[in-house]
Amino acid sequence: MRPPKAGVRVRMYRTGLGDCFLLAFPKGKTGAFYMLVDCGTFYGTRKEENKPWMRSIVENIRDATNRRIDVLVITHEHWDHVSAFHKQQAQDIFQEIELGALWMAWTENVEGVKLAKDLHEGRKAARAALSKVLERHAASGKEETSNIKLVDKVMKFFGGPLGAKKKSVMTEDAMTWLRTKYGKDKVRFPAPLDPPLELDGVDDARVYILGPPKDRELIKNYYDPWLDGQVFPKAEAMAGAVEAAFFAACGAMPAVDESIESIEGAVAEASRMSVPFDERYRKDRKVVEADAARPDGEINDPEGVVRFARDYYLKGPAWRHIDTDWLEAAGEFALQLDNATNNTSLAFALEIGPRGEGHVLLFPGDAQVGNWLSWFGPVEAKDGGKLGQAMVWKGSGDERDITAEDLLRRTVVYKVGHHGSHNATPTKAMELMGPPHGSPNLIALLPVNEHVARQKAGYGEMPLHSLYEELLRKCNGRLLRNDIGFKPEPDDLASPGNTFKSIPGVPDVDPSFATITPHYFEFDIGPPKPSEKRRSSPR
Repeated sequence: MRPPKAGVRVRMYRTGLGDCFLLAFPKGKTGAFYMLVDCGTFYGTRKEENKPWMRSIVENIRDATNRRIDVLVITHEHWDHVSAFHKQQAQDIFQEIELGALWMAWTENVEGVKLAKDLHEGRKAARAALSKVLERHAASGKEETSNIKLVDKVMKFFGGPLGAKKKSVMTEDAMTWLRTKYGKDKVRFPAPLDPPLELDGVDDARVYILGPPKDRELIKNYYDPWLDGQVFPKAEAMAGAVEAAFFAACGAMPAVDESIESIEGAVAEASRMSVPFDERYRKDRKVVEADAARPDGEINDPEGVVRFARDYYLKGPAWRHIDTDWLEAAGEFALQLDNATNNTSLAFALEIGPRGEGHVLLFPGDAQVGNWLSWFGPVEAKDGGKLGQAMVWKGSGDERDITAEDLLRRTVVYKVGHHGSHNATPTKAMELMGPPHGSPNLIALLPVNEHVARQKAGYGEMPLHSLYEELLRKCNGRLLRNDIGFKPEPDDLASPGNTFKSIPGVPDVDPSFATITPHYFEFDIGPPKPSEKRRSSPR
């Protein structure tokens, strides 16, 4: 994969429902600089051939880069972004590729940033709790409900439930290998407002880190507050109580830097809160079952509880038992985990050309609204306070200041967040990109397989039909999606809001600007011509 004489060559790998992008920049007169952004696919994509397909993609990356990746960017810990780095897929092939540097979000710096460690431990405990939910539900004998199915789907974004050792999920294994083995002594945790990152030996290219924000409340915000300009963080006290109760009920409290006594006290209090009945009205099921198995004459049962359980409750069908009904709360909890992980995405803008005038390639990972909001400066909270910080890269001398708004207006390639879901491309961002306010040459990269998203992942309307329409308008059809050329299944065509058919009044997908192979799409982005240069707003 040779770079163009100027600018960047972009390769979007067709992993399915997953992200993998390889960028090639000219380095010196004859060299090349390679940047790889993520490499994964959704758990269950091409289930029978998942491993060989991802291995063939990584083999292609190995050969395309002449066995050297100068910068590997990992946006966040989801299977559809990191699966290829797990030993079950293509870890051994990556070991054949020399690595120059590894970039991960500051939220992965668990040894250097306390908030990063807290977030990591919280996600780890949440995954352990949700795995317990699946175990307990399976043991209950009850049919799967929509909430339990949702828990299972969310866990697949981490590579499935906890493994046999009950210590980690596959995404955590992949991230640990990346951080401590493949990227050992080469990892960097860039953060918003760091000075623009240069690419060694590459002229006129720099990277601005936009997210994730260093604000716990913004990371927890997953909704679209631009409808009224407000952020609505959840009530911390109530949320903390509910989360603690759920963790305790599953026996999976997050690790905290406190004494054993205070941890035990917190667990005991959370356990007390998690049960709907006072202790004097409760009977341990195992004790009751043991008593019920004894002869009548040996049962001390003045209240008749044991006999009732023996003659009615324990003999009744599983669906009538309430022992596991509390597990239904896990669906909302699973969504919170999924959203919180997305909101820790390393989001960045790559500028090609003169500072403040170049073309921009926007890679937001799967950032959701709290992450996006933080790019535009301090955010007004519901209580009137401010969240986040001013996001301005100050220019020196005659240079202009750089802001996120300026970068979005100059964006010519947008990697669509979270496969085109409803909560990952805010309306304000869409207003800034493409005509009439932004570049007239916008290209959208949509790493989606609609069949997998709808029928296997159970995500419903993905991509969101209204967002997809707007992307086609903004790009005049210059949109690439992983399932181009795939024949839709009857179930796909019958799905509400499917995007396989032409949309009246909207340009059809036109991938003619790219080279198309079974493994990838490829196209070039050059630096702006003098007539295309756009200067940022004055200071």
